Amino acid sequence: MPHEFGDAWVDFFKVDALFPVSDDPVVTAFASAYPHLPWPSMHRELFMESGTRRLATMLDIYHPIRHLHENHIRNVERPKINGTVFEWLPTDPLALVLMCMVGDFPPPADSKDYRRMITAYLAGTIVSIQETGIIAHDIASALTPLRITTLDLIPHHSSSWGSGWRSPGFYYGDAQDLSDIVLFWNLRACDIDLAFYDPKYAGRLKDLRDDLLKRLRSRAPDPSGQQRHITVWGRTHQTIEPAREWGSDIALASAGSDALPARAALSVWNGMNLRPPLMHFEDQSVLASLAEEYGKTTATFQLPKKPFFDDAELHTQNVALSAESLGDISTTEERTFRFPNLPELNEFYGRNVHVLPFASRVGVSGLAEIISVTKAHTKLRAVSVRELIQQIFRQFGIEASPSQPGLIASRLIGQMGGVQDCRVFKITGVRRLIDSYSPYQSFARSAAIRIIGNNDPQTGQPQFQRFERLFLEPRTTRALRPEDAFKYLLAKEVFRIGLRLTCSRCELEFWTSLDDTATISTCEYCGQTFNIASQLRDRDWAYRRSGLFGRDDHQEGSIPVVLTLQQLQTTLNLYEMNYSTAMKLAPITATIKACETDLVILSQDHEGRVQLGIGECKNAKEITDDDVAKLKLVAGAIPNERVDVFLIFSKLAGFTAAEIARCQSAQDEYRQRVIMLSARELEPYFIYEDAEKEYEIRRQMSSLEGLAQATDNIFLHPVRKS
Repeated sequence: MPHEFGDAWVDFFKVDALFPVSDDPVVTAFASAYPHLPWPSMHRELFMESGTRRLATMLDIYHPIRHLHENHIRNVERPKINGTVFEWLPTDPLALVLMCMVGDFPPPADSKDYRRMITAYLAGTIVSIQETGIIAHDIASALTPLRITTLDLIPHHSSSWGSGWRSPGFYYGDAQDLSDIVLFWNLRACDIDLAFYDPKYAGRLKDLRDDLLKRLRSRAPDPSGQQRHITVWGRTHQTIEPAREWGSDIALASAGSDALPARAALSVWNGMNLRPPLMHFEDQSVLASLAEEYGKTTATFQLPKKPFFDDAELHTQNVALSAESLGDISTTEERTFRFPNLPELNEFYGRNVHVLPFASRVGVSGLAEIISVTKAHTKLRAVSVRELIQQIFRQFGIEASPSQPGLIASRLIGQMGGVQDCRVFKITGVRRLIDSYSPYQSFARSAAIRIIGNNDPQTGQPQFQRFERLFLEPRTTRALRPEDAFKYLLAKEVFRIGLRLTCSRCELEFWTSLDDTATISTCEYCGQTFNIASQLRDRDWAYRRSGLFGRDDHQEGSIPVVLTLQQLQTTLNLYEMNYSTAMKLAPITATIKACETDLVILSQDHEGRVQLGIGECKNAKEITDDDVAKLKLVAGAIPNERVDVFLIFSKLAGFTAAEIARCQSAQDEYRQRVIMLSARELEPYFIYEDAEKEYEIRRQMSSLEGLAQATDNIFLHPVRKS
């Protein structure tokens, strides 16, 4: 097959390892093009020599044969199952077709004697197929080597999303053409009930063809009411014309008018038309023991009962152990046990999670470790989220590094206790309080509560209903009050408590924290010491901004960043996300301009596709043409077939018409990728609980695609409620 088919199939079938079957330069060059899919065993061969024995290096058919023998044949007087090994001459023109349909083994000199295993342990029979003989229809129902390999395997849940093309039927091709054989094999690997048909051997294939047609036409009606079709696949347009145009081939024309032609072109292997099931053994739950080792969170667990045998003599065999946590079990947001499905990161995962660089394989079912079948326990190490994001950008020719604003935002999140503990900043009055006083100004508690409560200047009553349902921490009252929010800010050390004192000598007023207050205090301006007792009568406490909030730089714009992250984390809770605050992006090989993104989020949809969000977050400043243009270049540098990139523009104010037009210019030609969030979306608990009163959108979303669609309905092409 052409190279482009091979490249497409590596991604389409989620290949875990490439093994050159020969020293042909084309074959070795193809395998070398995928350095992240190396042969995972130290023995770079399928079988290794051990004295007079040949030992498999990967889990082999021995295990299902032994399971069947022990459960259905041993000590059973009349076994109800028996294996069948079909044999044919190498010169048989249908040899490759038969191998695809029933399976075959190398000679015992090159592998283990699997034929003997089937005949000895599965009450097996050997059936010889004559070079000109008819292929009996019962070949499709026999317990053949290929069917034995499917024992106890089930499809991963992601395989059920979308039906794909699975209509059964025929592959119409040339039995001696290797391209047709490879296409036939790969179509069957997509769980399509398919028989090969070559009109040159119509007589030999008659029974097999007629039996399949009979079975297909006797199917029960589709409950959905759709017509059931018989699909006829082929490699060229000439071989897949409708049945009535198949010339003199009357036999295949009997497929009738319910036959649909399908060309196995490169375009059908895009993951949308055909969907191969990802097979695995049944999931099992285990409890992990968490610990901190060398600055990393580690999860250690005992392996459950294995669905294969782990006798000591099988120690050379390896298997992929996939671990998928029900949630992120890391003890900090800066490290994660969620591993994005980018096989290019296999070596990074190997070095950081499993220690061995060639031991890791990532997929839709989580991160797999290649282990010996005899291994009894294993350990996973959490990875740094920032390093993980840097590795992803590097894969696409972009150097990512933390910026000063990013470090400040990260520290702010740490000071608050995590992204979800930052939701106090949703309150407009809290943000106004922080902006109302410089780091050197102090204020009274009563003034703070008035500002947080947005008190009416005429009545003095708080206008706080919008935030009464906001949860900050457990409380005894049903509704959140402005004083509750202020107490929370004090507990998080956003503000410090102290006293305003007047120096007895220079008569200047200064502020001192409660921790530094003493009966005899020193003026910070003139150095005079004096007794403060006389100034404590009927005095209100005074408060000042503290920690990062004591900086005179508006925390480098961190508040809109953390609010955007908090809202996205809440919205994407179903699929979960990792994040990093602001990062500098510079070109390595990518065609981008050096720029900065205020946040990076990393998520994965239900089908295992990696999603990357990069964004620009503002308080009230304008989102500029330059902001949009630079992020658009970054998005364009990351291939759509590898990662879904979303551009996030957030603002703690409303968007102007000019800003909306700029953001719309960043939209992708083929899909919606722009997400816009104003204060109306950032302040409520449910992201669209206010917007849905005015626009035709759903109140709750659980995916980045949903947010992009809502953005289109609200900002870019408004769909207002009538």
